[in-house]
Amino acid sequence: MKATSLVSILALAAAIAVPASAASLTDYDVQKADSWADALAICDVSKFLLSEPNLNSEVIIAPVPGGAPVALYRPLFLPPAGFYSDVMRDTYERAKASGQVTAEAYGAARNHYAQLMLSAYHGTKADLTYLADRMKLCYALAADASGRAKPGKSEIKK
Repeated sequence: MKATSLVSILALAAAIAVPASAASLTDYDVQKADSWADALAICDVSKFLLSEPNLNSEVIIAPVPGGAPVALYRPLFLPPAGFYSDVMRDTYERAKASGQVTAEAYGAARNHYAQLMLSAYHGTKADLTYLADRMKLCYALAADASGRAKPGKSEIKK
């Protein structure tokens, strides 16, 4: 095999193995959420990532307020109850009671954003700063006790 052919094959393999543009956590902004399911999922995954998990682990032991710790398993580290954050779970319950979200929609959104955000997370200072800033918006969203407003650019921009 000619050296130029081998170089071409290796270059093609590298291009296939590495995406053209890696996703960033900034791609998953709660202010851009179109639904309660998306907003809650983004916020819950953000809260999990703020705990600075070791995503190379097979199992992460997560604290549970007022209860025994739970094991979260790779690849998505999904909590048994579907929420890492008690605040987001309570907000989900209010939104669900008012007919703004369903369990199915939230489950699909949680799986979707977990896959994307865990892949984009690198544990850098920039990641953690961004996530902490976004959680302020998530808590503002959660403070809407009615659970009736549709989360989106106009509703949670504060």
